Amino acid sequence: MYVHSMASTLTRILLHITFSTKDRADLLTPEIEPNLFAYIGGICHNLDSPLLDINGTATTSTCS
Repeated sequence: MYVHSMASTLTRILLHITFSTKDRADLLTPEIEPNLFAYIGGICHNLDSPLLDINGTATTSTCS
């Protein structure tokens, strides 16, 4: 008996996401960054998406 199977294909899509505060207000202070980054990391984890890097400034947060 011959069983036809499809070839497997590996697909990887990498995203680079940048968030910004409204009107570029300086709201992302060093004091809140750990909680913000942990929150974003938790969202990525729940979506089975590895977070490779996260950083930011007072007005933006960047995830890869």
